[in-house]
This record gives sequence, structure tokens and C-alpha cells, in this order.
Amino acid sequence: MAGSYQDTPFHADIAELTEQIRGERQLYRTLLATLRIRRRRYRQVVAGVGERLGRLKLNGRLTERSPLTVMLEIELMRSAVTGKLGGWQTLEEYADDLGLEPERFARLAAVARRQLALLERLHEHAREQAFRRPG
Repeated sequence: MAGSYQDTPFHADIAELTEQIRGERQLYRTLLATLRIRRRRYRQVVAGVGERLGRLKLNGRLTERSPLTVMLEIELMRSAVTGKLGGWQTLEEYADDLGLEPERFARLAAVARRQLALLERLHEHAREQAFRRPG
């Protein structure tokens, strides 16, 4: 997503969000190993295929993104970050029982809330672009 938004006023914010998510992804993998939770490869494959199929949709624009595509991508990101926030909150609540540090997950939840605020601003901008009246 970061590469697709280089021409927007939010590129720096999206690039930072991308780096945060990469770090959280690595933490997630480490947590799975620590908690001895088996990763389900088929779920990863299905998610990857779904993402790629979503990019193949016909929007009548061969060389540029549709404004509605931008909105959809942001809405999907908001949904994912909201789910992630719930996960960090759950881990914070049960961290002691799992032998983990609750403060770490409280910090991650705070980061997720900031990410949601950014995505809300992006969505507002995308709505304005998608539904503005020409002329």
C-alpha cells in the first residue's frame, strides 16, 4: 500500500505505518513461537490470494487507482488494525497468565489506536476525493 500512495499527502505517514506493521508482524511470529501456537499456512495462502484477486478487479482504469479502490483499501486496513487492537488488548489482559509483559501490549494497543486515527484521516481524505463534484 505504501508504494501505491507516493503521490498523496499521506505518503510519509503510510510509510511509517508500514514499518510499524512489519515490526508487529515479526513480534506476532515470535509470540506464536513463544506460546507454541502452530501457524496455519493455508490461512496465509488464502489471505495472500484474496489480496491479489482484489487487485485484479476491473474498475475501468488501466493506469491509475480508482478513488473507490483507495477507500476500500483504507477500510480493509482499518478493519485489520481494529482486529489487531483487540488482540493486543486481550494479550495485555492475560499477559501475566501467559508469562508475558502486560506493559508491552498496552504500548502496542496505544500504537494501534494512533494507527486507527491516521487511517480515519486517510479515509476522510479518500472520501473527499472519491465523491467530490467536478468543476
